[in-house]
Amino acid sequence: MQSFIKATLTKNKFRFCIIIKKTVREIFNKIERGSFVMVTLKCSCEYFDELKAFDEIILEMRLSDIDRNKIKMDFDYYKVTNSNSKLVAKGNQEISCMKKEMNRLSPIDVPDELRKALIPFLND
Repeated sequence: MQSFIKATLTKNKFRFCIIIKKTVREIFNKIERGSFVMVTLKCSCEYFDELKAFDEIILEMRLSDIDRNKIKMDFDYYKVTNSNSKLVAKGNQEISCMKKEMNRLSPIDVPDELRKALIPFLND
């Protein structure tokens, strides 16, 4: 199964995973300190077929937009059977970057280190 998933990664998608992994460490440090929060503003999922417990799936995530303080992602969910995959759902999520001060949240720009890591993958 693992080799099948790796085979579906394009060079850019693989590079995206490596860059995000390195960048996320600093973002998580900010989250741990309590000064940075990523809030889901919108999310939706359209289902085409049923999934059951223990089904193997492939989740493909694409960056669709980066606005001043928002990041938008699209998702495709594939059910894997006998080395074939079938699209079973599509979804999207919009998150906002926020600063937390005195128990209040206010929007802030997407952190530079995260924006720089994501920009090359916009609409890839």
